[in-house]
Amino acid sequence: EWMTSTEASKTISIKSVKSEEWILVNPHQFGYYRVNYDRSNWNLLTAAMNENHQQIPLLSRAQLLDDALALVKDYHLQVEVLLDLLKYLPKENDLVPLKSAFKVIRYLHRTLRGNDLYVNYYNHLVKLLEQVYDRMLLNSADDHVSKLYRTEVRKIACELGVRKCLQDAIGMFEGFELLDPDLRAAVIRGAMKGTENYNIWTTTVRRMVYIVRNFEEKRINAEEFEDILYGFGCSVSEERLENYMLLSLSTTETLEQIDRIKMFNYIANSGVNGTNMAL
Repeated sequence: EWMTSTEASKTISIKSVKSEEWILVNPHQFGYYRVNYDRSNWNLLTAAMNENHQQIPLLSRAQLLDDALALVKDYHLQVEVLLDLLKYLPKENDLVPLKSAFKVIRYLHRTLRGNDLYVNYYNHLVKLLEQVYDRMLLNSADDHVSKLYRTEVRKIACELGVRKCLQDAIGMFEGFELLDPDLRAAVIRGAMKGTENYNIWTTTVRRMVYIVRNFEEKRINAEEFEDILYGFGCSVSEERLENYMLLSLSTTETLEQIDRIKMFNYIANSGVNGTNMAL
């Protein structure tokens, strides 16, 4: 039943549903609208996802995460619901709900900094991603979706500092000419976050400066340039972040204003050191 333009609200009774049974509205994301539930039904849906996530349609799994995130942002839902929904994540291997989950994780990682319980939240997210990363390593399929899946998992695992991901990224960093384009973003982020290695830093700076000074190179390698800009912001070294900030303010490099703004934002969102530096 649809609401008419003259109705402020509409009540629909669903009969013969037991209190221990969950209800899923807008299955397969048929309509473009958000759905909120009472806490009891959120708990039942979360339990169903943990028990057997495939009993919830693929698009609906993504929708539950997207809706919950939007509702948390608008203060219509408690953040604990998001954290509970994420618990099923190690079982998930479909890219669509995974990308929705990664969006949730990035939001939580960014906004919960400064919270007294941040360390607990962070450790919880990292433990989930460690399991996701281990599962990803078992996937060696060569199709496009599988490659994209591995790329997305590596990117977020390295961003949040999953140790195995950082170690793998450092091991794969042998120079830009040898980097697989599908893995480049994850490797740069992981290498920057996981090591104080001076050679990796200077190699990346040289590559960035080369692209900046050669317009045709920047046009051809726009994605690589963006990966480098973001990668620098993943460093946990205060000294490196300060050098990156100085580079963004440098008048000797022909950086476009939009690139300088991106660099500043990446520093500000990199963590406590970067946020304090930006302020």
